[in-house]
Amino acid sequence: MSKLTLNVWGREFTLDVVYDRYEGEEILLSQQEALERFLASPDLIAEAKGEVERYCLSRNADEIGASVIENIFKYVIPKLIYIQRTKDDTRVVGLLCAYKFDMSNGIAVVFKNEQLEKVGTQNIIL
Repeated sequence: MSKLTLNVWGREFTLDVVYDRYEGEEILLSQQEALERFLASPDLIAEAKGEVERYCLSRNADEIGASVIENIFKYVIPKLIYIQRTKDDTRVVGLLCAYKFDMSNGIAVVFKNEQLEKVGTQNIIL
């Protein structure tokens, strides 16, 4: 497992990088490319912030107590980058985060071919 420092929504985080693979399996070229392209597109993460805020408000507006999230880090903390193993050349990267209101399932921000695909619990990518 490797680590990298990444700016997520204006704050630097040192995140683990986890590749979807069995012990002894090689990391695929498509997985390496997925990470490289993801890191070369920093606007992807910035643009996803609004979707993460909407996700939080749609599920926990009462607990948040506002219609706007002023500080996303009160609720969501990035933990790792997960690179999915795919059968084709599709590139899938997940930013997995701890979520104050669902510590068991957290939040996954999933990017497919350098586009935001969805935000949900971590089981959407794991």
